[in-house]
Amino acid sequence: MRSTLCAGSTGRPSSGFRQTSLATWLTTWQISATWQIGPYEAGASTIRYGFPWYRVNPARGVYTWDWTDRVVDRLCELGLEVIVDLVHYGTPRWLDNHFLNRNYPDAVAEYAARLAARYGDRLTAWTPLNEPQWTARLCGESGTWPPYLTGHDGYLQLMRNIARGIVATQHAVADTTAGRATIVGGRERDDGVAGLEELVRETAARYGVPVMLTETSYEGTWEQRAAWLRDSVALLRRLRGEVDVDGAGHVQIFLRVLAPLLVPAVAAFAIFQFLWVWNDLLVALTFANTPGTNPMTVALANLAGSRGSAWYLLSAAAFVSMVVPLAVFLSMQRFFVRGLLAGSVKG
Repeated sequence: MRSTLCAGSTGRPSSGFRQTSLATWLTTWQISATWQIGPYEAGASTIRYGFPWYRVNPARGVYTWDWTDRVVDRLCELGLEVIVDLVHYGTPRWLDNHFLNRNYPDAVAEYAARLAARYGDRLTAWTPLNEPQWTARLCGESGTWPPYLTGHDGYLQLMRNIARGIVATQHAVADTTAGRATIVGGRERDDGVAGLEELVRETAARYGVPVMLTETSYEGTWEQRAAWLRDSVALLRRLRGEVDVDGAGHVQIFLRVLAPLLVPAVAAFAIFQFLWVWNDLLVALTFANTPGTNPMTVALANLAGSRGSAWYLLSAAAFVSMVVPLAVFLSMQRFFVRGLLAGSVKG
């Protein structure tokens, strides 16, 4: 009977997991202190194994193979068919902002190409990234893992860069192995667009998040992939109008998806608009130049005219006039910075 076991590498401690030493694993094949059982002795013939990117690639441009060489040698010695899990433990620490880094797709593609060049003759099945949807949720929506983004905008930013990394990884492995490698996804299906509606419904029911599509989701020539992507987009546009697909109407989609994305831009605009109105003198002199309606700018102008030599009063009044704009800016600073940077950083 053919069986498959998912296993992880030992090394850096991780919250919620107990790790065993490499020496113990190599001699007894006890994958973790919890299981206390080896896949070979249990009758498994296939193992999905997570290679630690942080250990293979500890610094930018630096690769060490002594540890992974022993792992691959032991896997092959036992005759196990290996499914390589390229990214299972996040990114190396030298990659700032982790999955959100603009260079993440290139970095993970280079790592995949190096690994495929070294072991591609012995390992033929590859998984680009473990649980991309769940990774995007923990890193970009709930803020549980680095880079600790929250909300729908964080999820979409993470998922977009993760999808680019998956595409780049697939191309890197395929090019390095001259097409001999098999890319393994979460679930293989050969029904093309026909099964997409079912996939969308299942994803919405399980995660409640959008489905990311790329041209590499379908095997074939570039013309076939382009046709598949065109038909898929047309199908998704049709499904978007059905309330039961995503569980939300247009108003809910706007409030839960689009509105959070607009908050940084609206906040940045609100800060600038408030400062313009607060510091305006011409309009205030024209329409509000009475003692009972004078704003701060008119009061300062009148104070300078009647007490031009009392600089201490002018300085105190100017300081008081700065308190409100400063409080508004500090209360919305995070939105201001995100609004200014939105679209200015690639990826």
